[in-house]
Amino acid sequence: MRIRAQWAGACVTVHFSDAPALARLDGQAHVLSPKGVRAWAPDAGLAAPGRPLARARALLARAGRTMRRRWPGYWRVVARMVDRTSVDAYLRTVQGADLVLLTGAGALTDAFARHAVQLLETLEVGQAAGAVTAATGQGLGPLHEPLLVERAAGAVRGADLLALREPLLGVQLLAAWGVAPQQWTVTGDDALALLDAGLGPAAGPALGVCLRRAPYARIDDATLHETREVVRSFAAAVAAPVTGLPVSRHLLEDDADALGGLVQRDDGPRSPDALIERVRGCRTVLTGSYHAAVFALGSGVPVVALAGSPYYLHKFAGLAALFGDACQTVVPGPLLARDLRAALLEAWELAPPAREELCATARRQVVAGDAAYAEIFQLVEARVRPR
Repeated sequence: MRIRAQWAGACVTVHFSDAPALARLDGQAHVLSPKGVRAWAPDAGLAAPGRPLARARALLARAGRTMRRRWPGYWRVVARMVDRTSVDAYLRTVQGADLVLLTGAGALTDAFARHAVQLLETLEVGQAAGAVTAATGQGLGPLHEPLLVERAAGAVRGADLLALREPLLGVQLLAAWGVAPQQWTVTGDDALALLDAGLGPAAGPALGVCLRRAPYARIDDATLHETREVVRSFAAAVAAPVTGLPVSRHLLEDDADALGGLVQRDDGPRSPDALIERVRGCRTVLTGSYHAAVFALGSGVPVVALAGSPYYLHKFAGLAALFGDACQTVVPGPLLARDLRAALLEAWELAPPAREELCATARRQVVAGDAAYAEIFQLVEARVRPR
């Protein structure tokens, strides 16, 4: 959205596996298959935390990266044996780009180590080719896997601008990596720009719910069952309808499945706009998904977050640092039902007086994001390479 507003005719290529979905978002954008970077950097999986033979994995990963940097022509010959078409498309696109941009994500973390290394590899390929490289709306960490920390520190130090979505762990990591203060800023999440500020705060009557069942969330079936029971009893006590807010619709982690029988199953929402419309019908949102919380808080709706892993504890702590007491986090445990009920009641009562300030906070973050993109645009236009 921001890129098209600045450069309406730009050639935009997106690492994406779902061409129809991308076409719905931007009919002019091109798809770049993830197969290219997978074939180009097959050692990405060596960074997975918890795997044995850490020293051997580190040596192999460093060897692969060194060969790609020192002898890219030879490495390209080898990689093309795996997938010639995808490797050629990947290198042609990244090495020919004026801007390599990593947008709104929390992927630079141990939970997604393989994908994180692939993203960092792409930044480094762009840097080696002379492109402006930047990251916006980024959540960094938790990061403990030594290989991943090493790769992240190098690629991030080489970036032209980093816009973080939270002011806690990401800032600590950048300081530890020696990233210069002028290279980074805190803007909040990129997705806040999708909200229509002209609509004003949401004032719906519903209790919105999004639950996440995925390995990186660490929410087991017993916790999901107990949470659903609390939602049913609380909604009945305050005479509120329950609205499902599924964010992820991937086959193996469809949030609609995690809701169980809490709400009547339907096929929506299937777009950010449709999800935002549902959020605006809520007075309070209970969520195990980060972006359901982002859209709720940005719309003036208090949030109770369910976090069972360090990954989600970090993400929701970042939101609380920006939005204050309107974002509470509950951790599964023996007192889960009690804690959830108390947090839901507090958020329910906080909703009316908090709406205006939450929306104002979101608007300030959007302005900060606009400023970061403006700086990126200036960097690109000052460095654009002749064709």
